Parts: sequence; structure tokens; C-alpha cells
Amino acid sequence: MYGAGLSNQRMSLDMGVALSVYSNRAFAPYEFKSMEHSGRALRGQIERYNISDLFEIPVPMLDESASSIPWSSLSADEFSPERLGKHVFVDETFVHDERFEEFLGRRDLKVTDLNVMFEVASVLNLASRRNFCNVTPLFYVEEVKRRHIMHAIRQVIPKQVYRQAAAKIAESIGSFNAIHVRQGDFLNADHPFDIKDPESLLSNVDGIFERDKTLVICTDEEASPNFSLLREHYQCVMLESYILQAPSLKQIYDGLPFQDEAIMGVLCQLVCEHAEKFAGSLRSTYTNYVHRARSEPEMLFINTLNRPNVKIAQGRFEITHPDKEFSWWRTGWCMDVDPSTIAWMREWPEVLS
Repeated sequence: MYGAGLSNQRMSLDMGVALSVYSNRAFAPYEFKSMEHSGRALRGQIERYNISDLFEIPVPMLDESASSIPWSSLSADEFSPERLGKHVFVDETFVHDERFEEFLGRRDLKVTDLNVMFEVASVLNLASRRNFCNVTPLFYVEEVKRRHIMHAIRQVIPKQVYRQAAAKIAESIGSFNAIHVRQGDFLNADHPFDIKDPESLLSNVDGIFERDKTLVICTDEEASPNFSLLREHYQCVMLESYILQAPSLKQIYDGLPFQDEAIMGVLCQLVCEHAEKFAGSLRSTYTNYVHRARSEPEMLFINTLNRPNVKIAQGRFEITHPDKEFSWWRTGWCMDVDPSTIAWMREWPEVLS
């Protein structure tokens, strides 16, 4: 796993947990690299904490240094594809039929049964360089196993000390709606649905929220001019500044085990979970985790998109193919957008079942 932002590292952690459940193996997280925020590496953070220090891990874990058995004595093998998102993990019930073709959603994935490939390996080293991808569209297994996998990754949540801190911050705000607006590198990308002007942002937010309720804004660039109209028409709370400038809340933040941009990101995500309504940024993995935590099948976005098969209006994906089973087909996403993005562009409602 190369240097990446918090949410991309968390996706890699999710995949480790999912593969642990899938293969019935204990999980030993290691080599999570330096985290980055908005393209800036958080130097020295890896010496202070690992991402596995921040999140609950709901599967059996192993620590080689604490093991009474030297791992070198165990049978071992390595699974090291360049990209995990190029694989679909199956089990003994797999049948390549029309339903599986719909699950693929026009993706070119390699059908992979790790339990057959590495049946005799006690230790399976997941050495893929790019592990970050959503679990939901990569496991095509029998229903009970699929539900166990989805339940496990929903339990990968920030540890209690961070959840308690966020609850106190949310309580101090009162009743509120929230948005996550990714700016940063998104401003330089050529995507038709990214927010790059204040008029579009105001129009899209107006299609989702009422102006008479406090609007919490979670963003990587609070000074962005794209918030100018929202500030005029809504009672806005710029979340990071709100936390750092209120002495009582800053005290809560300073009392956490660690303090840096990544920790602030976790805290702000958790606050957004307390919103009455939340809308996030399409293709932001940060948004994906708020959607998952809120357990709302209808996930709202601040973006608009109008293509023949994919439409987002008033924050909602339209169901353009109601005869299909899987959300990436029902919304037409795999028809008008590069289907490989199914693995990371957004969280899918299937994660909740």
C-alpha cells in the first residue's frame, strides 16, 4: 500500500477484514504507509500511530512479534496482484451465468477463488500494491457469506474515544444538516459533476436542504470561494474551524490520543453522521464512509449529472434501469461511466444488506 489519504488506507483495511472473513483466516495488518492529506504527506505520523490504532477491527488478529510460534515455520504463500480491484472473489457456489454478468457491470475482472488457490497456506500474504477499493462490488459469494462480509466491514469504525468526542461536538451544534465538499485536487480534474463554482454548489444544495436549518460544511478547503453563496444564504458552520476555535471543543480535540489532519478528518466524518440529512461528494472515498455509517440506502450527493443512462438530480441517483438487481446497473452507472470506477467511485447500498 503506497502513501495515501486516510480513507484510501481505510479501504485497504476493509479489504483485509473482508478477505479475513472470506478465507476464514486471522488478520495481521502491517505496512500501512505514510498517510497524506490533500496531497501533503503527514511526515512522521507512521511512527506515532498506525491506521489500525484508530479503528475497531472486528476479526481475529495476529501480531507476529507476540506470537509464540515463528511465522517462518508455517506454510505461506503470497497473493500480489497489481490492483485488487481487477479481481472478483468467488466461492464454491460460483456459476458464470446472466446474474454474474450483471454483477460484473461490464467490468473485465479476473474470477478468483483464494480458498482454492491457497488451500494449504496457513499464512497468506496480501502484497498487492493497490489494495484500496470498495468491498461491495468485488465479492460474489453465497448470500450468507456475503452478509457476513458486509457486516464485518460495517464494524470497521473509529474507536470509541473518537466517537464520543464527535458526539459532544455534534451536540454543541444542535440540529443541523451537513455536506462534505471535496475541493483540493478535484478543482483541477476534468469531471463534469465536480463542484467548481459557487452558483452550482448553491443550486445543488438548495435542491436537497432547507435554508432555515444550520448547514455544517466539512471540506478540505474552508477558504474556497465556492462557498461564498452558501455563506450568504445559509447559516453555515465550517466544521474544522468550529472545532479549533471554540475553547471547549478544542479541549476535546486536544484530549484525543493523537492530533493531526488525519485525526481531524476522522472527527469531522463522525460529526457528519449526526446530521439530520447529509450529502457528500461523488468520487470521494471520504464521503463514502459517512454514507455507509449513516446506513441510508438512498445516499445523497451535492453533484448533478445528466447523461443518457446516469442522472443525479436533487442529490439523488435516478433509477434508470429498474429491472436490474445491482445498484451500479439500476442507476446506469456502468453504462455511461468507465465501469472500473464501480470499485471506488461511491459506496453502494448493497453494503447495508
